[in-house]
Amino acid sequence: ILIPLFILPFFPAFTPVYGQIIFWYKLLTALFLTGLALYGGLKHLAHATFLLCGIGIYSISLAAHVITLNRFEPARTCWQDEYGTFLLVIFFAIIMSLRMFALMRENIQLTYHLQEEVAEKTKSLSAVLEERRQFLAGAAHDLKTPMTSLKTFIQLIEDGGVGLDQETRGYLQFLHRKADEMQDRLEWIHTFAIQDVSPHNMHELDLSVLLRDFHEMNLPDLETSGVNFLLKLPDVPCRICGDEQRLLQVLQNLVYNALSFTPMDGTITLALKITGETAVLTVADTGQGITPEDLPRIFDRFFTHRESGGGTGLGLYLVKTIIQEHAGAITVESEPGAGTCFHICLPLVREKTDPIDFKSTGP
Repeated sequence: ILIPLFILPFFPAFTPVYGQIIFWYKLLTALFLTGLALYGGLKHLAHATFLLCGIGIYSISLAAHVITLNRFEPARTCWQDEYGTFLLVIFFAIIMSLRMFALMRENIQLTYHLQEEVAEKTKSLSAVLEERRQFLAGAAHDLKTPMTSLKTFIQLIEDGGVGLDQETRGYLQFLHRKADEMQDRLEWIHTFAIQDVSPHNMHELDLSVLLRDFHEMNLPDLETSGVNFLLKLPDVPCRICGDEQRLLQVLQNLVYNALSFTPMDGTITLALKITGETAVLTVADTGQGITPEDLPRIFDRFFTHRESGGGTGLGLYLVKTIIQEHAGAITVESEPGAGTCFHICLPLVREKTDPIDFKSTGP
């Protein structure tokens, strides 16, 4: 670019020399590309073929340019070597397109093999986790028997009362409380392990019927405890997709957890309403409520806000896990001394519309 602009206008005699330099530069470039094509032809035969064809056409155009030099000078068209350069660029574009498609195929293959490897690793990890869950469930179940025996013997010693002073009796009561706590924890560990191993029986059900049955079964127990147990249901069916046993486990945890914090003559209300495409289940009580400090943590595993230190802290964590399995959400509202209200949102099953039979319809 610099030579034609700044040298040739002032030194016209240098023009033939410059032409020879350009010619040999093009010739050496063609030879280099030919060698490069022959060297890479063993790896990419299709690419080398296109490159050799392009270089061949380009070399022919150079030869034609040399032969017709000073005999043919185009007035409106291009020089022969310029046509060869244009065709060489086209062949380079074809080679780049082929290489791009080859890279795309390699990327697809790598992605496919990566997915296979991830699936294999996931399968292996799932097998290991399931073995650990089964071991945990079996160990918790096996430990319940000696724990029950320990509690039985402690109770026999307390009931016998022979030769027990006040200090020894206090130690036995302490052991009895700790054995109860350990048995509760083993029960929850066993339940939590089983609920991950066992398959879920998800099917369409009427949530109103499930709540009505739960209310009828547990009403005598709650009334005996001195608490009013109310039920409020909508007038229309409330169909969801869920596992009855696991939803009953949710209700059991929430209602009896409310019973632990509701005083005599208090009220526990089990209500259901339909909002749009969502079923909203509410469990409300008039108990002592939850402090603002504990409220954000009540769904954490092993957290309990019982003042006596009882409970395992797994009940509400398990409730949240089951609700999430049902594609739902659970929230809580509470004020100290004003009771607690749990809201559970579950998606409704969409009603299926009957297809229109156009053949049977008349004008």
